[in-house]
Amino acid sequence: MRRAGRYYNAQPPQLGIMMDAGKIKIDTMTLDKNDYLINCNLRLDNKKKIFIHNSKPQSAEYMTDSSHNATLEEYKKNILQEGDRVLLIKLNKHEKYVVIAKVVVPE
Repeated sequence: MRRAGRYYNAQPPQLGIMMDAGKIKIDTMTLDKNDYLINCNLRLDNKKKIFIHNSKPQSAEYMTDSSHNATLEEYKKNILQEGDRVLLIKLNKHEKYVVIAKVVVPE
């Protein structure tokens, strides 16, 4: 009866640690990029820059040009780097995981 219950119930979320080259370590297992899907708000590549407004812009003239607009700042908190902790869930009946979020200590 316990085995049947375990089969039909989803696995609990797990914590993983980001390693180099996009690998994730969960306990003794290492996941490659092919073994997981990732939340669209997280990034593995830090080459593409994303900017957000830190205050209300004065004019619409330079809304998207970060070099001329002092209200824009680069958003770096969603870039996954080596050593970051991530929350994962294993897809039921599949051999893939989903990286839900980057987990940090409260500020």
